[in-house]
Amino acid sequence: MDQWKSIWEESHTLRTPFERRWSLNRLLKAPWPEVLRLARKGRKRMSRSARLPDRECSKRFYYAGSWRKNVMTDVVSLYVTQTRRRLRIDQILICPTVRVGLVPNYYLIREEVRAAAGTIGGGKVVHFDEFLCGRTLDELLFVDEFEAGLPQFKEFRYRGTLVKCHWTSRGLSLKSWQRRLRVQTVEDLREALRGLSDQLSFVRLTEEVREEVRNAFRDRWTELSEHSDEIVRLMAVRLCNMYR
Repeated sequence: MDQWKSIWEESHTLRTPFERRWSLNRLLKAPWPEVLRLARKGRKRMSRSARLPDRECSKRFYYAGSWRKNVMTDVVSLYVTQTRRRLRIDQILICPTVRVGLVPNYYLIREEVRAAAGTIGGGKVVHFDEFLCGRTLDELLFVDEFEAGLPQFKEFRYRGTLVKCHWTSRGLSLKSWQRRLRVQTVEDLREALRGLSDQLSFVRLTEEVREEVRNAFRDRWTELSEHSDEIVRLMAVRLCNMYR
């Protein structure tokens, strides 16, 4: 049995997360073809593109033994960065299951982790990881047959915060907010800006919906960003910055 295969199998069977991490970390120094060979054995590539990242860029790859709807099983996740001199393996995850859903412009990915090596941004994964990943060919796109079964979330709880998803502008009441922002009294303007800011702060919007929001309010926000009242001015500037 070769060295890398022995380490790989040991990383699955050791008793504690610490022991499994200690073992799997040794694979971060292995040649990329060897790590790829271990990840692919008995699994299918779920990432649409097999192309390595461009220089100074990073990319995520998934390999799964099977999947049903939006759940992959027997999964290996690899996160790599192409530096100026070499391809660096930043993180390896061995996961019994990975669940994926859609929010505007992103995947919401929830990983149950058996063994983990390396870090992304200094954070170490132990039993579970949850994150948003951009949906682009350079970052991650799943294969068509898996993508077709992914649910579009109307809302989701992310790290303690409830986030609403708007796939269309329906439900945002843009015309109603436009009328409210036409008021002239300072107190009414403060209340309208505060309410609109609350509604637009914890949401995920498609690019088309973001553009509708900008078109609906940009001129009025710009006008109010020069208002004589400091609170009105600051809230208008904040909204302008959020939706540039």
